[in-house]
Amino acid sequence: MLDQEKILVSLTWLSKVDGRDIRTEDTVEKLVDDASVQINAAFSKLSHDIGHWKLVWGPAIYVSFDRITPYVADNVIYIAREMDASGNPGPNYFIGIAGTNPISWYGWLNEDFAVKATYPWSGRPDNGYIAKGTETGLQNLLNLKAGMENPKTLMDFLNDEIDHQKVTISFGGHSLGGTLAPVLALYLIEKKKDWKGENVSFRVRAYAGATPGDKTFANHFRKAIVNNKVDFGAYNNVLDIVPKAWNRLDATPGLFASLHPFCICQYKRNNKHYTVMGVINKNQDNQLINGLMKWAKTISGQTDYTPLGSVHNFPKNPYSSGIDLDNCRNPRREGTCCRMHRFVDLLLAESRIEKTIGYNLRQIYGIMGGVGNLKGHTLVTFLDFMAEAGHQHTRAYLDYLLDADHNLDFINDLTNIVDATSKRPGQQKAQLLYEKRLLNKFTETIWKVLKPDLSG
Repeated sequence: MLDQEKILVSLTWLSKVDGRDIRTEDTVEKLVDDASVQINAAFSKLSHDIGHWKLVWGPAIYVSFDRITPYVADNVIYIAREMDASGNPGPNYFIGIAGTNPISWYGWLNEDFAVKATYPWSGRPDNGYIAKGTETGLQNLLNLKAGMENPKTLMDFLNDEIDHQKVTISFGGHSLGGTLAPVLALYLIEKKKDWKGENVSFRVRAYAGATPGDKTFANHFRKAIVNNKVDFGAYNNVLDIVPKAWNRLDATPGLFASLHPFCICQYKRNNKHYTVMGVINKNQDNQLINGLMKWAKTISGQTDYTPLGSVHNFPKNPYSSGIDLDNCRNPRREGTCCRMHRFVDLLLAESRIEKTIGYNLRQIYGIMGGVGNLKGHTLVTFLDFMAEAGHQHTRAYLDYLLDADHNLDFINDLTNIVDATSKRPGQQKAQLLYEKRLLNKFTETIWKVLKPDLSG
């Protein structure tokens, strides 16, 4: 049986079940069905390690129907209740909130990157301001309904379910979920009388979340946490870019060169074996990486984004026991890093990178002072940087927080269940198509933001 913190990480990860699942013709209900099947499968298969849990509300899924990626999950949330071995309900509930779906342009544009405009918390400026994207995600979660016969919102469900009981509700979110989980928890805490939650104890875990609001909001959050005796914990990988948004981006371009990573992403290309650390060390001044960071700082505007509280950082090497670092040649160690490098390989295997993507990257290169044509090593290094960043933001959290030295089989079981919906027949071709569309849109957005800023 895993300890409590590892169980919370595992339950949080299950909210990602619809990531990269594409339904181009089916209904939203099919996405919900896919997610329900996988969460219940996880509860059954992993019960020896995480205990007995029952899905009691959701999963509820928000779909925006954007033109780039129709019928993908933009926001996912579910509630589970712990049960004893005989099936009797226990005193613990868990609310899991998914991070950004990698193929959701809505998630990237309208939630993650919508940070220039801000909204006063609860309509009161003295409580501070949160990013527009954070407010959008919060409202999506609050307005979603789940249930076949009598659909209920999250608060309606809690009102009927909790009814003044002395129970514990834990919140968990990773990435975008790590931003939204504390905010949703704060909202429900401040309105707990409205849903009969006066006797509830609260626990909040945020993994890899960006800062949701300004300094005044962070102070307001901290006071609420203390006054309501909330068990709050934020966990960040020091090599992860996302938690540095939107207040600590200056050090990011040299991140992998200046810090010794606990996972060196190794891969094979053109019959040669590489590590990203080696590539980044040789090419620290990369105009594309610098452009990405300049763009990120530009879109955040002048808001003094501030972490919500003390953070548990994990810079230590979890592979000290000698587990093979060569992820991509060892199926038991394969993670996000290797998958992203396969995507890079698919791009580079073409006669040339897609015309529009190549144009966008050349624009960024020129705006950031690149001289002459965009050279191959600059492009490859940029893509390697993004691949390593993706690994450090995702699988690296599981490897550390769930202790890959001792629980590798469990981690693989968990990720296989979460990834199952994205591995249906025909998914890979569609995913690559949408990933290229998103890369095109993303790079286009970067240079269009940078150009007026730097040329004026």
